[in-house]
Amino acid sequence: MKKELFIAFSVIYILQINIVLNAQNNYKKKNNSIENIVLITDRDFYLSGEKIWFNALCLSNNKFNEKTISKITYFELFNEEKKSVIQKKVRIIRGESSSFIEIPENIETGVYNLIAYTQYMKNFKGFKSNRISLIIINPGKKGNVKLTNSIIQNQDSSYQKNELNLLEIKTDKKIYNTKEKVALSLSEKNFINKPKYLVISVIKKGSLNNYFCSNINPDDNIKSGDFDKIKYYPEIRDLTLSGTLIEKETKNPISNTKIYLSVLDKNNQVNISKTDNNGRFIFTLNSLYNNQDICICTEDESVNSEIFVNNSFLYELDYFKPISYIIDSTKIELIKEMYLNYQTTEYFPDKSEIIKINKDTAVNFFGKPEIEINIDDFIKLPTLHEVFDEIIPFVYVKKKKENYSFLIYDDKNKTTFKDPLVFYDQIPIFNINELLKIKPKFIDQINVINRKYIIGNYIFNGIIFIKSKTGKLPGINIPKNSIITKYQTTYESYLLESPEYNGTKIEDDHLPDFRTLLYWNPDIILKDNKTLHFYTSDHSSEYDVIIRGISETGKLFFGQTNFKVKK
Repeated sequence: MKKELFIAFSVIYILQINIVLNAQNNYKKKNNSIENIVLITDRDFYLSGEKIWFNALCLSNNKFNEKTISKITYFELFNEEKKSVIQKKVRIIRGESSSFIEIPENIETGVYNLIAYTQYMKNFKGFKSNRISLIIINPGKKGNVKLTNSIIQNQDSSYQKNELNLLEIKTDKKIYNTKEKVALSLSEKNFINKPKYLVISVIKKGSLNNYFCSNINPDDNIKSGDFDKIKYYPEIRDLTLSGTLIEKETKNPISNTKIYLSVLDKNNQVNISKTDNNGRFIFTLNSLYNNQDICICTEDESVNSEIFVNNSFLYELDYFKPISYIIDSTKIELIKEMYLNYQTTEYFPDKSEIIKINKDTAVNFFGKPEIEINIDDFIKLPTLHEVFDEIIPFVYVKKKKENYSFLIYDDKNKTTFKDPLVFYDQIPIFNINELLKIKPKFIDQINVINRKYIIGNYIFNGIIFIKSKTGKLPGINIPKNSIITKYQTTYESYLLESPEYNGTKIEDDHLPDFRTLLYWNPDIILKDNKTLHFYTSDHSSEYDVIIRGISETGKLFFGQTNFKVKK
């Protein structure tokens, strides 16, 4: 791998560590920057098994800007017992996070709260009020939702229409046939504060009642945060993982100790951190999605230590304002229609296309090694010690008293290094005595970088990679003072592309289409004479077109119209 790449990566990593470790000082100088989330969902009335499409706009000091402090938004869906039932982490791209949550089929009928926050927001009181209340109906599980003669209400975070800046939104007609094209035009009624970001939702009438969830004007408790004792650092580069290293017997923190984190499988990467005076460490995980197998370990096995990884989610909602929820009994017909539509899509799948907008950036973290040896290409040797002596060039096994170590020869610079970094199935190994006990029959490949190698602000005397045939550390126990676990990284960002019936995209127009959500677009920039298009479904009903957005100064915008679909 080119040295320039190593140096560039090192500079980026060092800058990142310095910024994170000094975050409290940096943000104190910036007038105690406060983050906030404006959360928008496609609707607030769902059936079990459906998707909750959401958009979260990240604000700094109550202003919307595409350049945000944090880079990750956390989403949790809480039930009525204040327990988290779904958790997602989504990247913030140009100031917003867009994706969906799939509601489990077996979820109880009830009132749920969707909360959006950043790690940095957790430093302030009141951040848990950034939530939106959702009604989820499971026809097979009644739950505690009661039907009355009043409309659904959310007294905690809803906005009245007269508090919002209005946008004019029009359809080209008021009545459409099934599978007919709808032209939607947008314009501003209020030109003083132009919206920077807009979200449009076209849904069955009555399935959205509360338009925004936000805490645009935080209370005094949020503004009085103690920045000298900041606990949750902002994720300014990418997703982070933090924890504490303690001595197992005394439970005292272990300071000034190197901690290694390896991401296993194809997304291999290595991060190194050093514990502070309180035994705390923090890593940044780059460009990872979904659940990943990780290994965290220390290189010093002389101390009997324990590694604790912090929970990045809340999991329990200890703060809950009293809220009254009531459902209009007339919604019985809406529930029946939604359920019939949902059943139809079980047999005739929704033709909408879910588009992943993340780019797969997974690369070989270490690049191409100088030396690549396939063990089966050579004669079989009885010990791994002999494999290194006889087969692997530029690597030597050294013994001092009863302890083994490796030497690496740099043939270009004519220099010999001692104690290179060693990996077995991508896990750092520091006990070479134990490593050499592995039988060669378990080994598939040995690769070597016989040059100085930089990881973050650490320089290593070359690297040895040992890959087993199974990838599961055969022939050796998991290293002492290490943990291997699955860790939830980020969830992909998705957009919803509605079907088109113009003869070019969908040829099987005769198949039934019974979508409850006709159109969802969380990425609209308002321009003069802006026109959008989507198609109706086969379902004859009334539909609401709702547009919500925000200006750079944090002003909220709202627009609404409706139309009918008939056969």
